Amino acid sequence: MIIRNGLVWGDDFTFHEKDLYIDDATHTIVDKPVSEYKEILDAKGNYVIPGLVDVHIHGAKGHDFCDANTDGLSDIAAYLYSCGVTSFCTTSMTLPENQLMEIFETVSGVPDDGNHAYVAGIHMEGPFLSPAKKGAQKESYLCNPSVDVFCRLLESYSGKIKLITIAPELPGADKFIEKFHDEVAISLGHSTASYEIASKAFAAFSACLEMTASS
Repeated sequence: MIIRNGLVWGDDFTFHEKDLYIDDATHTIVDKPVSEYKEILDAKGNYVIPGLVDVHIHGAKGHDFCDANTDGLSDIAAYLYSCGVTSFCTTSMTLPENQLMEIFETVSGVPDDGNHAYVAGIHMEGPFLSPAKKGAQKESYLCNPSVDVFCRLLESYSGKIKLITIAPELPGADKFIEKFHDEVAISLGHSTASYEIASKAFAAFSACLEMTASS
């Protein structure tokens, strides 16, 4: 594929009109044509950017990830792809462990066919969140960070859970960060944490990284 006349971000931190040559076999940008291109797109007046990545999305097009419906999740992925999002972390709500396991099963059913955004992984939003900042989460399902619960989920869906949001002021949060910092990305949210508590959580995470690097 050749994309002609598009506005492309340059090393000087500005956009310039440029032709891009994409190797049809590897889908990567190359410096010059390597074969006869079957498809040529005129991007005159348009910005050419990499595919977007959405790390926090619960649903779209009338579907929600927590519906535990593979067809619905596939519709979400197709819609995102049509909007320029090429990969995403589908995001769960706070629910009981058995329901989360049922929901997570649907991730592997999304087609990888060039017409759907790629499911890069799962973002667990809850259940380890503050009741005071629950937002749309159901309070009765919230709980303190549990190493045992998360171990079971990781064991069942190894490699699929990429990100989890927790409230660092909850009992057990420090232990949770220490245990899982090198297995998933941990973000802080739905929290009443003070600056000091949040700083302590980030410091604990950094300390874990330093220990890992030196071991």
